[in-house]
Amino acid sequence: MNLSFVPLRNHPEFLEETAILLNSQWKKSLAGRLQYFAEGPDDLPCSLILLQKDDQDHATVIGHSRLNQVLGKPDAAFLTCVIIEKTLRGSGLGKKLMQLTEKYASQLGCTAIYLATFEKYEFYKHLGYQCCSQVSSIKARSSLFTNSQLALLREQFGERESQVRKQEEEEFVDYPPGNSVINNQELADDTSARQEGRSNVHNHKINTVLSDADKQREICDNSSLVPGEAIATPLPLPPPPPPPPALKPPTNQIRSILTNPVWMMKEIQHDNH
Repeated sequence: MNLSFVPLRNHPEFLEETAILLNSQWKKSLAGRLQYFAEGPDDLPCSLILLQKDDQDHATVIGHSRLNQVLGKPDAAFLTCVIIEKTLRGSGLGKKLMQLTEKYASQLGCTAIYLATFEKYEFYKHLGYQCCSQVSSIKARSSLFTNSQLALLREQFGERESQVRKQEEEEFVDYPPGNSVINNQELADDTSARQEGRSNVHNHKINTVLSDADKQREICDNSSLVPGEAIATPLPLPPPPPPPPALKPPTNQIRSILTNPVWMMKEIQHDNH
């Protein structure tokens, strides 16, 4: 498998594709995700992407990880948003992504990586991470994209927005065949007819209910009952309500909200090369 591992800031052409990959696991608006990717000139924060190339040298984003700074620990990095494309999971790419991320962090001068996990404890433990006390990650600052990133974003999303706008304009008004304008009176007549139709249906339902009640009263009035004698055929009782549905165990997403994360860290060897 032909793989490459690069910082996303150096390849803004993969911004949208990376956002889609992350949104497949953690839902967020496209604008919010792009703002999340905005990075300053510093080494951290930094989004890293794993690319797979085909025979025609066409690259596809199949993995992502992100390194942030750790408050009070200038030689450490905080790891977040580790993900491999769903169809490729279970093939060792997660371990490969972690190894490449750790190597990149060591090249930045980091000597330790911290993370917090809800469900992947065994995975990170297998890679050498150990439980530790909680640390604080420094969130990305509200920095701007570089000029080259902005130019590419305008080119990519400007064309898409114009296509969507054109399609919305074509589908906004659906006139009847042969008519270019709908007369306001015709629209009002049509609305009135629809309201009248709904009223007729409503009245029919009411009349049906009243008719059934009248028939029941007629049956009771025509019965030859002896004083004190009970009605031989009482009205049937309504069926009992269905039992409440069985409670299902909470999903992994709900369990992750109800439980606390496990904080882990791993010391890495500093790499000057």
